[in-house]
Order: sequence, then structure tokens, then C-alpha cells
Amino acid sequence: MFTSIRSRHNFIINVYVLVLVVIILFLVTLAGLEFLSDFQREHQLNTTIAYANEFSIIISEIESLLRIEKNIILDNPTDYRIQVDAMRRITTEFDFIINMSFVRSDKVILSSNNDMPLFDADLVDYSFSDLLITGPYLHDEYGLLTTLSLPVVRDETELGYLTAYVDLNALREYLIMPQTFGLTSAILLNTEGWVLSSSDYLIEELENVREYDSILSTEIDEWLHLMKTDDFGAYMFEYEDVDYKLTYAQVDNTPGWFVVITMEEEDYEELYEDFKMLIFILFILIFAVTVGLSRLVVNLIVKPIIDLTNASEKKEIALISKTVEKRNDEVTRLFKTYNEMISDLKAQSEDLERQVEERTKDLKDANDRLYNLATTDSLTGSMNRMQIVSELESIIFNIKDYKNASVAVLFIDLNNFKYYNDTFGHDIGDLILIEVIQFLRRQVRASDFIGRYGGDEFIILLPSAKHGVLPRIIKTIQDALETEKHFKPLLEEWLGREVDIPTGKKLGLSIGKSIYEAGDIKDVETIIKEADEDMYIEKEKSKKRS
Repeated sequence: MFTSIRSRHNFIINVYVLVLVVIILFLVTLAGLEFLSDFQREHQLNTTIAYANEFSIIISEIESLLRIEKNIILDNPTDYRIQVDAMRRITTEFDFIINMSFVRSDKVILSSNNDMPLFDADLVDYSFSDLLITGPYLHDEYGLLTTLSLPVVRDETELGYLTAYVDLNALREYLIMPQTFGLTSAILLNTEGWVLSSSDYLIEELENVREYDSILSTEIDEWLHLMKTDDFGAYMFEYEDVDYKLTYAQVDNTPGWFVVITMEEEDYEELYEDFKMLIFILFILIFAVTVGLSRLVVNLIVKPIIDLTNASEKKEIALISKTVEKRNDEVTRLFKTYNEMISDLKAQSEDLERQVEERTKDLKDANDRLYNLATTDSLTGSMNRMQIVSELESIIFNIKDYKNASVAVLFIDLNNFKYYNDTFGHDIGDLILIEVIQFLRRQVRASDFIGRYGGDEFIILLPSAKHGVLPRIIKTIQDALETEKHFKPLLEEWLGREVDIPTGKKLGLSIGKSIYEAGDIKDVETIIKEADEDMYIEKEKSKKRS
């Protein structure tokens, strides 16, 4: 009797345990499915936003390059060689920029590719507006292009405008991604439906998604309307009896460019309904065979489910126990599939983040190299004219409100340089210019700035220098030049022979000076002009003495 009571008691306990386990299994599985579904949906949208951000970086980088080239044109208005060299360095460094041009009055003044004709975009009246992006355009030789243009303006007068021609097919590599989790395509388009670039193929003609007979043409008006109103989002639709999800994200700094990614929806709803039906049938079977088969039910169902539940609760990625691993039923396969999908999703996210970081670093390094080329004199390695002016402006801005603060400017002209350049050749002339920079650097403080202003003219900026010390500094430089015998020993060393320099042809330095003190109303141009005029006075005095 007691045995019967204990058995009945165990039976009831087993039934309760079984019911509890089934409920727990149902809740855990449902939570896992919801987590997986949310993870997938958020991953698709985050991926779309990440790609849009990467294109925004590219557009900003091109704009920065245009602005650097604009400054080069403004600082060197008559030196077309410098302007064209900078353009060609840009198109060589960035393979997706196939040409840069400077247009004035519908005429190409400068171009890195003289064989490329004008586009309609080159003839736009900017009315002093800022960056303008146009396209797409289809070119017979260069394919699908878009243009980024920037007006060049001086004193409210439009001198022309710069245009960068971007090969949209070359941007395709920024759309290609691992083909996993139902991914069908990634494209770059605008809100009018024009396709700018695609992960699937090279675009050889103007295409509009309205003309497609494909996934993207499904309910196109609805999702294009969403793109015009929201910066990013998602749209669900059905194509050929398959559910798809479209995510989109706007590319900043563009006229309505969007990255669009489509994915096939996993059949989560069907799995959810099947699982609910399985639970319902399981409950019916449990209560129908409770009396005679409780032990059998406990041995065949409850224990494996408890093992599976315990294993799944130990880690985020479920570790399946050996008992369950030996089985080959739906629950086991569900957990294995869950583990594989979580691992793949995390690996894909980490890989995408790594790629974005690497490409961002590459773009920054290229920009740094281009900036260095634009601000450094290519022969002497010192600051060029543009950078000298920029440094002087910065110093004046920083000291203008400080009492007794000052900065001095020495304007230096290399006397008789033409004689040496014509007599001994341009190679010797280049070595002399390089030596002058090194010589001047040895005569001043480490905190002073030295640069080649142009030709055989040099400038030294002396922060904190007072007017009274300038004659002594100039005398120190002149005495040092006399000590080094006006570079004659160096000249003989370079030539490998003795040279006879005619009277009056020694290398010399005419040095003019000017100073800015806090409270002055002089601008940079006036300060440099004063030093230049003083230099010519000193040069005339030197001629009279000789």
C-alpha cells in the first residue's frame, strides 16, 4: 500500500516536473527565437548605416581634396604647373577620382586629364553656393560618373570652379559584403531611383529601379517615399511568395543618396507556430497517458529536456550536454543552428567594424600625405609660401590680445644666385637653395620658422623678437655667411674642382625686416610687404658699398 502511495506520489511529481519543464522549454525557446530575430533585424539596419557612414566619409574626403586644391589655385594664381601637379597627385592617389578640372566661363583652364570633355554639370551657375553634387552621368569611355564641384571665389569675384569626376563603379568595393543570412543585394541610389553603384555588377548604362523586374521594383513608390522622409529605416515586402526586408540609410553630405540592403526573411513565424503546436500536442499526450506511462514519459522526454534546458542556460552560446548531443531530434538541431547563427552574426559584425576602421585610416593617411605635399616646398623640404603665410596669421591671431607680444619677419633675397644657376647649372643652383635653408636654420632658434617664399627668396618668422634685437640677428647671419666664405668651399666640393668667382659675384644675402606688435592694425600682407621693401633698401645699400 505504501509502495503504491509512494509510486502514485512519484507519478504526480513526475507529471508536475514534466509540465514545468515543458513550460520552461517553451519560454526559453521563444525567448531565444525573439532574441535571434531582433539580433538579425538590428544587424541588417546597423550594417546599412555603417555602409552609409563609410560613403559619407568618402564624400567628405573628396570635398577636403577640392578645398585643398582651391587654396593652391588661390595661392598660386599664375603657376599652372603647381596647380596641375596637385590635381594629378590627387587622381593618382585615389583611383575612384578619374579627373579634376578647373573651369572658367565654360572653358577648361586646367585638367588632370585633358582628353575628358565638359559635362553639363560643368556649366552650372553656382551663384557662390558651396559644394554641389550632380549625376549620375554615363560616359562612353569612363562609364557611370558623378561630379562634385566647388566654386573658386576671391573677393566676391567668381574665378571659376573645381570639379572632381568620380567613377561610381569604382565605389562598388565599398558595397560588397559576405553573402550570408539571406542577403540578396546592396546598392547605392538616390531618392529618384537612379542606381549609382551595386554590389552585384558593374553598371554600364543609366539604370532606375523603377524599370527593374526584380525585388527592388516591388512597391517602389512606398519605400522611395520613406527614404525621402526618414534618414534611415526598414520596409517589409513580399516578392515571388518570399518575404523580404529592405533597410536604407542616408549618406550624409549628399543630395539624397541612400545605401539600400535587401535580405530574405527567415521563417520565424512558421517556426514559432510549429513549436506552439508541438507544445500543445505534448501536453495532450502527457495527460492522456499519465497513469500507465508516467515513468516512460519521464525517461524518454523529461530527462532529455531537463538536460537540454540546463545546458542552454549555462552560456549565451548554448553548450549541448553529451546526453542531448547523442540525440538527433528537432530540439538538438534547433540549438545547434542557434549556436551557429549567433557565432556567424558576431563574426560578421566584428569583420565589418575592422574593415571600416582600416578604410577610415587609409583615407586619413592619404589626406595627411596630400596636406604635406600642399604645404611643403618640394625642393628644400621647408615650408612653402602658403604655409609661411598661414603660420604668420596663426601667430598674430594668438598674440594680438597680449600686451608687449610681438613677432618679427626677416625677408631674405639671395644675391647673385642667377650667376651661379646660369654658370654652374640648375643642379648646383638647387643645392645652393637647399644649403641656404640649412644655413639659416643654424643661425636662429629652434622655435623660429623658416620657409622658401619663392625662387631665391626666403622668410624667417621670429616669435617674441623685439625691434631692437633684429639688427644683431641680421649681423649674426651675415657674419656666419662670411665665415663660411659665401659657400665657395661647398661649391668646389660639389664640382670637384677649384672655381674662380669674379669680383661682385659672391653669394650674398639682402635682409629686410618688419615687426608686428600687439595692438597693431597691420595685416599679414602689409607686414611681409614692409619686410620686402626694407630688403630692397638694404640691397641698394649693399650695391653702393660694393
